Amino acid sequence: MNENWPEFALEPRNLRLGLSIDGMNPFSIQNISYSIWPVLLVNYNMSPTMCMKEKNIMLSLLIPGPTAPSNNIDVYLAPLIDDLKDLWSDGIEIYDSFMKENFTLRAMLL
Repeated sequence: MNENWPEFALEPRNLRLGLSIDGMNPFSIQNISYSIWPVLLVNYNMSPTMCMKEKNIMLSLLIPGPTAPSNNIDVYLAPLIDDLKDLWSDGIEIYDSFMKENFTLRAMLL
């Protein structure tokens, strides 16, 4: 990724994110036809042992319903994808309190 987008790689604070979606039955009862689909964003800027810890995984969206979202999943994901596109193309102005400076944060979805 750093070779393909060197301007993105110049700023080490830019986010490299992974997206994960999986359905589950929240009640742990197999005869109830209800599912919930958490959409998780994982920050890959950290070491593998750190990025997979519960406190470092971002729950960005929950898709509830009696069945899986199937082909309609794009309707639920559209706002998240729009935000990720904005973070990739324009970025947002962020204040880094450690360095005491503003910078433009950008994100890439791996």
